[in-house]
Amino acid sequence: MKNYLTIPYIALLFFICFSNTAMGQTKKVIINFKDKSIDSLQNLEKLGRGETYQIQIDSINLNLYKVTINNMDSTIETPLAFPFFSSFSNDALSGLLAKLSALGDKVGPVIVPTPRESLKMVQRDGVEVSGKMLWPEDMVINQPSELEMVLFEKLLNTELNIIALFKNDIDNFCYHLHNYLLSYTVLYKKSDLYTALKSDFTSIASILDSIKDYRKKIDTILREVVNDYYFYDLNVSKYRLEINKNKGLKERDSLLRVSYWEFLKVIDSASSKMDSKFSTDIMKTIISLDNNASETFVSLPLQFTGDKTDLTITISPKDATSNLPEFSTRYIFPIKKSTFYGVSSSFFMTNMHDSAYSVQTKIGIDTTYSLIPETPGRFQFGFSAMFKFGMRVNSNNFFQLGIGPGITITDKIKPRLLAGLGYAYGDKHKLIIDIGANIGYVDRLSKVYSTDVSYKIQPSDYMVSSIRMNLYFSLGYIFTL
Repeated sequence: MKNYLTIPYIALLFFICFSNTAMGQTKKVIINFKDKSIDSLQNLEKLGRGETYQIQIDSINLNLYKVTINNMDSTIETPLAFPFFSSFSNDALSGLLAKLSALGDKVGPVIVPTPRESLKMVQRDGVEVSGKMLWPEDMVINQPSELEMVLFEKLLNTELNIIALFKNDIDNFCYHLHNYLLSYTVLYKKSDLYTALKSDFTSIASILDSIKDYRKKIDTILREVVNDYYFYDLNVSKYRLEINKNKGLKERDSLLRVSYWEFLKVIDSASSKMDSKFSTDIMKTIISLDNNASETFVSLPLQFTGDKTDLTITISPKDATSNLPEFSTRYIFPIKKSTFYGVSSSFFMTNMHDSAYSVQTKIGIDTTYSLIPETPGRFQFGFSAMFKFGMRVNSNNFFQLGIGPGITITDKIKPRLLAGLGYAYGDKHKLIIDIGANIGYVDRLSKVYSTDVSYKIQPSDYMVSSIRMNLYFSLGYIFTL
C-alpha cells in the first residue's frame, strides 16, 4: 500500500507546483498601433483565476494620443502646450534715429570707431581723452558739440544694425526650436518629416548652449551702448551752454538721449526673451515631451477574476482639433469557459481487495478441515462513471472534483462509490487524473471462523461481505462543450 500511495501523491504535487508556477507570470497582450495588429491575444485565454495581465501598445506617440482601458484614462489627456516665442521690436528706436538723420550732418566726414571698440572721444582743442585721436590736430571745427552728436548717432546706428542682425538670429533660433518641439508631434519617428524637424538641434544641450550664447551677446551690446553714452555725455557736458542756445543742437541732443533710453528698452526686451524663465519653460516642455518619447505604452498589471471579462481599449487624440482619428477595440475573454461539468469515464486502481481462503482437508482416523489464507492480488482495477465539476487554473489546466459509481474487474463484479479530486487538461476533450476515496463491499472471513481452528465439519459460507473504504487513483476522459 505504501508504494501504491506514492504514485497519486507525486501526481498531486506536480499539479500544485505547475499551477503555482503558471500563476506567478504576468502575461502581455501586445498591440502594434502603426500596423493595427495584435499579438499574443491567446494569452488572455490562458489566464487562470487571480492571474494578472498587461496591455502593451507599441509604435504609439503618447504626446498625441491618450490610452483608455475599460473607460479609465491610463495617460494624461492634456493637449501639448508649446512656449510662445515672441520677438522684440526695435521700430521705435529706428524711428528716432531716422529723425536724427533727417537733421543732417553739418560736420563732413567723420572717422568712426570700429564697432566693439570702446568709444574714444576728443575735446575741442584736440587733446586725447581715451587714448586715440579721431582727426588731425590742426583741423578746425566750428561746432565740436555737433561732432560729438554725429559720432554718437553713428555709433547708435551701428549698434542698431547689430541689434537687427541679432534679432534675426533669435527669430531663426526660435523657428528651429519650434520645429524641434514639433518633431515630438510627428506620428511616426521613422518618417522624413520627423528627421527634417529633429535635425535642427543635435541635443538638448545644444539648445541650452545657444540660449547661453545669446545672453552673452545681449550683455556685450548693453555694455558697449552704456559705454558709448557715458563718453558722449562726458564730452558734450562741456558744451552745455552752447547747446542750450542752439535750438537745432538742443533738439539733436534730446533725440540722442531719448534714443539711448529707447535702446536700453530694446536691449531689456531682447534680454527678457532669453531669461531664465524662457529656459525653464523650454526645458519643462522638452522634458514633458521626452518623457513620452518611448513610443511604447504598458499598463499596470490587471487581475483576471475568472469571470467573463469585457476588455475595452480606446486610443484617442489628446487634442480634439488635431484631426487625428480615434480607435477603439473590444475583447471578451475567456472565450473558453472557466468552469466545466459533465460525466467522465475512468479507469481506476485501488488496493481495496477481497480476502481469499481455501478449505484444507486432513484425512485420518478423524477427518478434519481447516481454513488456509490465500494470497490474491493486492490491487483491484475497475471502471467508473463520475459526475465532474472543474475550474480553470490557466489555459487548458483545470482543478476538478467528482463523485460517481464504479465497478471492479474481478471474477465477482462489485460496485464501488468513488469521490475524489484532481487535475484535468484539455479544451473540449480533457484528460483527467484523480485521487480520492472509494467505498464498497469486499469479502472477509466471517468472525465465526478462524484459521487457527480445525473443524470436523467442512466449513461453508465462511466468507461475508463488509463495507470498506480506501484510496483510489484513476485516469479518465471527459468531453465538454
